[in-house]
Parts: sequence; structure tokens; C-alpha cells
Amino acid sequence: MMDSKKKCNVLMVDQGLSFGGALVVLLSLAKSLPDNFHPVVVTAIKENPEKWIDAGDIKVISCSPTFNYLDYFRVSHKISSIRNKVVRKILIYALSLYSTCKNLSYVTRLMRVIRDNDIDVVHANNSVYVLMAAALTRKPCVWHIHGVVESPLSFLEKLFSPSVKLFLAISGFVSNSAVKNKYPADRLKVIENPVDPAALDWSMDESQQQSVKSQFKLSDNNFVVSIFGRIIPWKGQLELIEAIAKVAEKWPEVRLLIVGDASEGFSKAYNEKIKHRVEVLGIEENIIWAGFQKDVRPFYAISDLVVHASIDPEPFGLVIIEAMASGCPVIVSNLGAAPELVEDGVDGYVINPKVTDELSKGIMTLIESPELRKSFAEKGRHKVNQRFHPQSYALRMAEEYSFIVGKGGEAE
Repeated sequence: MMDSKKKCNVLMVDQGLSFGGALVVLLSLAKSLPDNFHPVVVTAIKENPEKWIDAGDIKVISCSPTFNYLDYFRVSHKISSIRNKVVRKILIYALSLYSTCKNLSYVTRLMRVIRDNDIDVVHANNSVYVLMAAALTRKPCVWHIHGVVESPLSFLEKLFSPSVKLFLAISGFVSNSAVKNKYPADRLKVIENPVDPAALDWSMDESQQQSVKSQFKLSDNNFVVSIFGRIIPWKGQLELIEAIAKVAEKWPEVRLLIVGDASEGFSKAYNEKIKHRVEVLGIEENIIWAGFQKDVRPFYAISDLVVHASIDPEPFGLVIIEAMASGCPVIVSNLGAAPELVEDGVDGYVINPKVTDELSKGIMTLIESPELRKSFAEKGRHKVNQRFHPQSYALRMAEEYSFIVGKGGEAE
């Protein structure tokens, strides 16, 4: 193992084009590492990253792929409509080759960042191009698996995988999906995401809460149900809208606070679909659009309940532990990793968000049960402090970095 006092430079790279959970986790880790670790964060957000993230003293570099995942998605979506299977397969291979060639300049830029900052270990969020840069500069790599694994390692990933000293899964659900797709189990570990340090030991006084409430025309009579995250189909905002419509029949003072926006191009149509459905249901007064918020803490503070409604398997569910850390009771989806975070009926409800009656019933039960909300909130906050504390996470990752660098410091 590396000397515990020896300086270690860590490059952390995220390819998300907008603010998301993977980037939040990297920044939380960067802020919480011991003093002898020096992180450099690379984000693909092209505009001023400070608009989206609070990096503090962490060095942040904006560097994005020439041909990003949205570009790939748009082209592959068109290819998928071609009926001839052979032609589809050939075009997908051609698209993969094209995207690799287009992104060689991105790999080169990352290699320059590695050399200029004397990086010891590279921490990559699901990116073969970051892996390539690590391998070509002979630096060991941590491959952080933030999503559900749906296919085996690609040819390029296998080619450069000897540089990966640790495949890091964010949940048991993600780990199982990786094992099923033949990821190397001997290099695979589960280390659950931490809560954002800023969410801990923070509170608003009554006057501050009233100020935020007045901004969105909320009164003390309103029961505020909140959903946080990008407005994209699998996050389940539309399903929650349907449930709120049922709740509003009995509790007209209920308000749904939607925190987030359609920040990626393919989700704008979904945003409009939600707004149209709100009009059809006649619940415009019950819906509040807060948009993207750089600091979500005030919105947790004014929430009576936070709902996580993902209709596809959730790899983790960062907003769940953020809500719990903030003292909010939660209702979460039973799809994916969320049931690993919340024990049904103990520190929250675990429901099927696709079943409107189940979701609306859970919300109404908590509206009617202040003591149950309090119990969920207290137990949830205790769990976060015991299991998801950022300092514990950072120390665990520091040990992994030290072990990796101590084994030789260069990729095989």
C-alpha cells in the first residue's frame, strides 16, 4: 500500500452533459478526501461549470467529447428504425468506429491533463475514452459503474481493461448486472454513493422557509410533495402527476414541487407531454415548476414528502439519501437499487410507481399520518449518518487509491 502521507493526484472524469448524480458523487468525494490527496475534476459541461456546480477549491476543467452520447443516441435511434437486420448491424459498427475516431482528440486532451497535473490514478465515470487515456499514459484506473450494465465489455473496453484496477459498482443491483454481463468479479466491488456533504448538518429557520414558500406561492395549508431530478421519461414525473391528480380529489391543498429541468435535448418533448397532461387533468394549481436549482437544500427544507418515482430500474437514487439526510420522509420506487436504501414501512415506503393507486395511496397515508412521517424522517436521517456519510466514503476510496498506486502506480 502507498504511504498514507504520500501525495496522490487523482483525476476524476465525468461525461455528463448536464448536472447529474454521477458528477455530484465525484465532487462529494473530491471535497472529502484526506489532505494528501489532490483531486482534479473534468466535466463535459461546456458552459461555465460554476453555473451548475459548487466545486469550492477543487480544480475543475471543462472538456467534452467531440461526438458525445447524445450525438450517438440520435444517430443510433435512426439506425434502429431500419428494418434490415444486417444493414442495422453494419451501420452500428460503422457508428462505433466513427465515434471512436471523432473522439481521439478528446482522448489526447485527457492525456495532456494527466501529464500536466502529474496524475497518479484516474477515476472514470463509465467512459471508454477516459480508460483509453489512462491506458495510453500508463496510469491505473478506477472504472465507476453508475448505470445498470446491459451488455458485456466492448472490444475497446476489453482491450484497455488491464488498466482498470477496480470496477466500482454503486449498488448491489448494479454489481449483479455487471456480473451477469461477465465483468471481472475479482476486480469488482460495491461501494455505495455518499450523500452530498452540504446536505448534512444544515437547516433553515422559519423566516427563511417562509421566504422560499412565498417565492412559489405556497401557504402553510399546503402539503408539499417534491420530486427531484432531470425531467426525463424514466424518472417517472408523468406517473407522479397521475397520482397527484387522485390525491388532489381528496386533498386539494396538495402541491407537487418539480425540481429539475429538461436539460438534455431528447427530454424536451417529455416535458411538454407532462404539461399537456397537467392541463387535461385540470391540476395546474397543484403543480409547481421550480426548474433547475444549484442548491436544492431549501427545497428539501420546505418539502413534507419526497417521492422517487423511477419507472425503470434505478442504479442507486442519490436524491433518496439526500432527502433522508434533510429529514424528509420518502416514498421510493421498487425498481432497481432503491429498496437497498429504504426498508419498506420502517424508514419510508417502497412502491410500484407504475401503479397509480399504489402511489397515490402511499402519499395520502403520509398526509394523514404526521407521526409516521416523523418516524420515517428520524430513522432515515439516522441511517444516512451511519451508512452514507461522505467522510466514511472518502476514507474508503482513499484506501482504494492508495492500494492501487502502491501496487506499482502504472497500468499493466
